[in-house]
Amino acid sequence: MRGQGLSLMPVTETRFDTGPLQVDEDEPDPADGSPISQVLRRLGALKGDHFDEFDAMGLGRHRDTDDWLSA
Repeated sequence: MRGQGLSLMPVTETRFDTGPLQVDEDEPDPADGSPISQVLRRLGALKGDHFDEFDAMGLGRHRDTDDWLSA
């Protein structure tokens, strides 16, 4: 299943400025997505039918650290 359906768009820029991207823990994500999803999008990740770019890249299983942080 890993890598299945992976979709990337061509990256035409070699440098980009994301500025400070952060969201406090209790803040909702901005309308254009979480900071990590914004960066993944700039790197070429496409959301497609997934929840967000983070999930589209197969990282969704790491979204909640409670399951693996203490391991």
